Amino acid sequence: MKKLKMKLTKSITFKEGCDKYLDYCRQRNLRQGTINHYRQLLRLESVTSIGIELPDIPFDEDEE
Repeated sequence: MKKLKMKLTKSITFKEGCDKYLDYCRQRNLRQGTINHYRQLLRLESVTSIGIELPDIPFDEDEE
């Protein structure tokens, strides 16, 4: 039996992946506070693991 190979047709950036995930959270009708928390975690992950800051992921403390 042949082994299956996964073909990646398109690579995406970390920011694009974050945006897609946050859109998915909105589609699931998660609370805005939860989405803000996830946004904060994604920003922290980008700074700690990659070593760069993503200033274009906005965080508004007013949104809840």
